Amino acid sequence: MTDTSPHLVDLRASLFERTTHSVALTPAGTVLLDQARIALDALDAAARRAQRAAGEEPKVVLAVKANADAGRLEAILERYAAGPGAVPVEIRLCGWGEQPGLLRRGEADAALVYEPFDHTGLDTEPVAVDAKRPRPRADMRPHRGLMPHPPNRCHRKPCSSSGVRVPR
Repeated sequence: MTDTSPHLVDLRASLFERTTHSVALTPAGTVLLDQARIALDALDAAARRAQRAAGEEPKVVLAVKANADAGRLEAILERYAAGPGAVPVEIRLCGWGEQPGLLRRGEADAALVYEPFDHTGLDTEPVAVDAKRPRPRADMRPHRGLMPHPPNRCHRKPCSSSGVRVPR
């Protein structure tokens, strides 16, 4: 990189491998691309949240899969409403596994999500853990962001390790 822009950083790494027939990312280029996408998505999400907060009627959007709150949604909302600075909460119903994407895109401010899921770019706080069902092992994490079948489609009891998920 050159010194032409004060906003560019000299990475001291090659980002592309060029031949006369192709251009491919180097490992450093792949890392930069992946991290830049996360950063740009976070910037877009921040802009959406700022627009929502500056609206005539500020609100918090909570993403929840229908019937997947393990009976805790009402108590969570009551506790939030009793806190300082609480604003109205809009419930956004979504499909299984859609909550992390809604958070990352800024379409939701918080969500109730079942483990395991891709935590990339999100801060998490467990709301509850069902003592009757052990927490998922680390090696059971979804591969490439795929979500397991929802609890109501499998033969086990629904997992109650829901949590409020907020963006970092």
